[in-house]
Amino acid sequence: MSLNSLWESFLSGAEAEVRRFSLNELQIATQNFSDSYIISSADKNVFYRGVLTSSLKEVTVKKVDVLNADKTSEGWEVELSVLLRIRHPNIIKLHGFGAVEESRFLVYDYFPNHSLYHYLASDDHILSWEQRFTMIFGLAEGLKYLHQLQPPIILNNFNSSVILLKSCMMSEFCDTYSFGIVLMEILSGRSASRPVGEKSLKEEFIEAYFSDREAEFLDNRLVFSVAARAILDICYFVTGAGNSSITMELVLIKLRSIMDGRTGR
Repeated sequence: MSLNSLWESFLSGAEAEVRRFSLNELQIATQNFSDSYIISSADKNVFYRGVLTSSLKEVTVKKVDVLNADKTSEGWEVELSVLLRIRHPNIIKLHGFGAVEESRFLVYDYFPNHSLYHYLASDDHILSWEQRFTMIFGLAEGLKYLHQLQPPIILNNFNSSVILLKSCMMSEFCDTYSFGIVLMEILSGRSASRPVGEKSLKEEFIEAYFSDREAEFLDNRLVFSVAARAILDICYFVTGAGNSSITMELVLIKLRSIMDGRTGR
């Protein structure tokens, strides 16, 4: 679908705050894409901090280099088409987009420099169990919302370092399984990304889970939590073999049951 077709198909139900930005507007917002405004970069994507002159609102501007890269342009269009459809408090808000011959842009709510894993691994600011439980619920609610849209939206790279919307051709189970891996990262404070040949985080989890050493898998920088231990059962529930029928709705039911028991409700 062309860029104009995407925009025209959205206009009938569009919200006023989602709009198409000119290159000049984005250049002004980012001080002409100044290096000092770069938040992070990966592959052909560069994320800039920006300030919209019309509202003085701080935003993140994602710049995608699509010169001689048809697949990159196609991926950007898929991401845009998805973001134009969603409105949820746990999913980053799209303010607009822009396009020139060699580049494509997406304008989101401003988000901080560091990924979820950065905060999990940081010794300077250790996330409490309460903060981690809040994250888990937010992630689960966001995924459930995407899966219940018609047609469903499936994420093709759901992890603690970055979440990219690349394709809608994956199974819902792929997201649910990945959610289980992210849970392991949140509960252990360790990354699932490992060098080739090194034991995976899931292997470490399975070893601990089946040898009654679950407490050793949990982040040892925090006092043991019964609720965190119970959530490890969900990790196994969604990443175990033969569980392709599990949905995020079922996961949320189990999470609420654990939290209700924790608060005595």
